[in-house]
Amino acid sequence: MQDLGLQVHQLQGGILNYFKEIPDAEADFEGECFVFDNRVTLDTGLRDVGRERSEIDG
Repeated sequence: MQDLGLQVHQLQGGILNYFKEIPDAEADFEGECFVFDNRVTLDTGLRDVGRERSEIDG
């Protein structure tokens, strides 16, 4: 992404840790976070959004 000239930032501890540590994360994050387990996607409160994998895979 940097090769494309985009500014890239990495969160220390990852995005799930960011959601856990920042109480108003929803103010800065739009959408859902894909996770690689049965939950599929989480919101900023680390709650399962309830999506099925087939909704993501197409």
